[in-house]
Amino acid sequence: MLLLAEARVALPRAASRPRALPGTTSRENAPTRSPRETGDVPLARLFTTVSRWMSVPNTNLTIGFSATNHWIFPTGTVWIKHFELPLTSGVPSSVRRLETRLLVKSTHGVYGVTYRWGNSTTNATLVPEEGMDESFVIRDSGGEMVRTQTWHYPARVECLSCHTPGGGFALGFNTPQMNRDYDYGVAITNQIQALSEAGYFDVRVTDTGSLLALAAATDTSAGVEFRVRSYLAANCAQCHHPGGLPEQQAAWDAQISSPLVSAGIVNGPLANNLGDSNNRLVRFGSLDDSVLYLRVANLGPNHMPPLSTTVVNTQAVELLATWISVPPPLHIASISPRGDGTLQLALSGSWGWHTIVEAATNLTAPIWRAAGTNNFDTNGSATFIDSNVMDCPSRFYRLVTP
Repeated sequence: MLLLAEARVALPRAASRPRALPGTTSRENAPTRSPRETGDVPLARLFTTVSRWMSVPNTNLTIGFSATNHWIFPTGTVWIKHFELPLTSGVPSSVRRLETRLLVKSTHGVYGVTYRWGNSTTNATLVPEEGMDESFVIRDSGGEMVRTQTWHYPARVECLSCHTPGGGFALGFNTPQMNRDYDYGVAITNQIQALSEAGYFDVRVTDTGSLLALAAATDTSAGVEFRVRSYLAANCAQCHHPGGLPEQQAAWDAQISSPLVSAGIVNGPLANNLGDSNNRLVRFGSLDDSVLYLRVANLGPNHMPPLSTTVVNTQAVELLATWISVPPPLHIASISPRGDGTLQLALSGSWGWHTIVEAATNLTAPIWRAAGTNNFDTNGSATFIDSNVMDCPSRFYRLVTP
């Protein structure tokens, strides 16, 4: 494994295949290395195999554990991220080793470098400071060309665009993302529990079942909204949080710990409305007016996440589309007469959505007419007062989503 001292020293031009890649959590057998796996939905780089490790300088230093906030790592910590790309679908022998990235915790923050493997499987070379692009032809199992995929090796300054102080520097090394099981070869156990038992943390962690864990986009055992919030926490929170980078223009909070009602996501204002004043960050019921969806679903200068993305994350797009466009269940919880002769309808729905109350005078050949529009409050409740009921011998109601 290549360990670097400071960003200002001369960086090695080449790196042999890191012997640390098969990592372990045993501090006795390999005192500074640990593999990890995150519980987030797939990141923006699709079709690749990504492996991750971390290294702390020595066994006398520990990681500051937090159940809700970022973990605090000692100076000298190195995070390793390794990428491989299958050039032919379903053919393991076609896997191409692409790059190994190193992020180093220094006394001044962090700095990152990446090494490109090229055609070698034993030696990688330092990518230029300005980064570089490389194209690969991807084929199906029959050998037919499917696409040309452009791979971006990040510039060193780009590393700091995502690995921010507010994001905890090392993305993914926090409780919600690490709180999942991992196969260590000798046993399958919770990653946080394993790290705690190996002595990595400054406190002993005993009840991982009570800690928050992100859900993948395809994990249907979790609700749609929670999967969306998990995706945003994994892919957006490093920039989009209170006190984010100065160049961050959108004032919304992607952290999963922030309540949706106060995160500025639903009906959130925009610094750039893409030329349409009707647009919001998310406008329930309208994909066309939801800039969050539009920027994830379309490549180009407005695409998010902004760096190193050359393919659309279709799982994320489908998940966001479901959350934004499929209305939640709507109910008329009760109908009560009021002292002034009007009727009060208690409505049940979901915050951020609005509903139209329609009324008809019969169900044999009903003519439904809009009686009013209501927005659901943070508890998912709304109240509608029908003042026209006194003019009708009978009155029937239904709720529709615009």
